[in-house]
Amino acid sequence: MNKKIIELVISLPVNVFTGKDIHNIFLEDLWFKPTKFYGYGITYGDKVFRKKYFDDVKKQKEDVSFTIWDKKTDNSFSVVRPVPYHQHQRIHIHFDIADWNVVVSKLEKHVLDKVITGYAAQYYDIYFQSAKNATAYRVKNMEPPKEKLIKNHIGLLEDIDISNNPGRADLLKNMWITSNWRMWFGKEFYKEVSKEHLKGFSQAHAIRELDNDVLFMELYEDPFAADFPENRKIQQAFRDYVKMDELIKRLK
Repeated sequence: MNKKIIELVISLPVNVFTGKDIHNIFLEDLWFKPTKFYGYGITYGDKVFRKKYFDDVKKQKEDVSFTIWDKKTDNSFSVVRPVPYHQHQRIHIHFDIADWNVVVSKLEKHVLDKVITGYAAQYYDIYFQSAKNATAYRVKNMEPPKEKLIKNHIGLLEDIDISNNPGRADLLKNMWITSNWRMWFGKEFYKEVSKEHLKGFSQAHAIRELDNDVLFMELYEDPFAADFPENRKIQQAFRDYVKMDELIKRLK
């Protein structure tokens, strides 16, 4: 378990990037060497010739959808195509914090101007903050928190109550939303919560306006200290400030 792995998720409007776009932005100069490959309509497996796979990605249109990863280092890169109930294109990345500048420079240059929402956080923290059943813990060789176990639909104590986890992430129709270490907000999100209101959150460690009307927010300084009580309080304060639970109910 590499605890230095960051999860970064960018939600975009439908049909923003083709396979060729994704290849040129990310795959042409990838920061890790994938050993496993999966793709919608693309040859996949763990013995795929990398160049052939990347050539197949370049042929995909706006519904491009694939995942590449290296289990040894916990690095991965995915593009998720829109489906009827989730109308947005998503880029999903796991990478070591040491590669932050490499990854984010690509986003800032080519992607963030189109963002709806984006977030970055320690992978294992957001995983467990969002884990809704005991199996999610066991596959990571961890025991679920007994105090949060609740009965599932057949009466077994196998579900997890995450309603009080301030760092949980929710998948909505056109975006992922959470309260976490670093976040980005774009023009589409301002239809739900105004940029001026977001900028008024006084408990954030940093708020910065980027190019193309994008707002960057850092709730706390250390991504690996999310579980500190003071940082959980900031996460909850931001959820309350933007009325996130109401927003989720409205847009789910």
